[in-house]
Parts: sequence; structure tokens; C-alpha cells
Amino acid sequence: MDILEEVKIILDITDYSKDELLNIYIRKSKQMIKQYLNTNETLEEIESNYVDAIEELVVYMYRIKGKENIKSMAQGSRSVTYADVVFPAFVANMLPVPLVILRG
Repeated sequence: MDILEEVKIILDITDYSKDELLNIYIRKSKQMIKQYLNTNETLEEIESNYVDAIEELVVYMYRIKGKENIKSMAQGSRSVTYADVVFPAFVANMLPVPLVILRG
């Protein structure tokens, strides 16, 4: 089963209406993980090595669509607090420690 199919099962999506959006999120997730890890791995290697993290990131991105970076909301006096972190910690915990390159 590929990433798209598994994500659709997790999100209980049974038709093809969200496939384009999910494929965009899959592509972005692979790139975000590559940047987070600061690695020279190809996107294909990222996909094969970190399937679960990609799936979790895609599901997260799908569920927060329209509410990106909102940490909390209050109705009285309309207060919105935005999160500083875009890459969720629960996904980072599924990945190895990012590569640090020392230059001297």
C-alpha cells in the first residue's frame, strides 16, 4: 500500500476528491523532513526510510488546513495565539536527530 492509500484510510476518505491535495501534502512533507534532517538523502530515500513520519505529517497538515500555526483561540474579545513551531514535535520524535554540519 502506498502513502496516499494509507493516509486516506487514516482520514477515512473513500473517494478521489482529496487526492490532489493529499499528493501536494505528501510532496511537501518529504521536502520538510529532508530539510529538517539536513540530509543529502534523495526524496525517494526519505519516502522509503520515513514512511510513518510522512504519513503523520500529511494527516496533521490535512487536519489543520485553514488553521495553520494557530496555537489557541478565544471567543470573548477574539484572541488568537500563533504557534512558533511549524514542524510538529510528534513527527520530529519519529525521526533521527538532524545532521549538524560544523564548518571551521
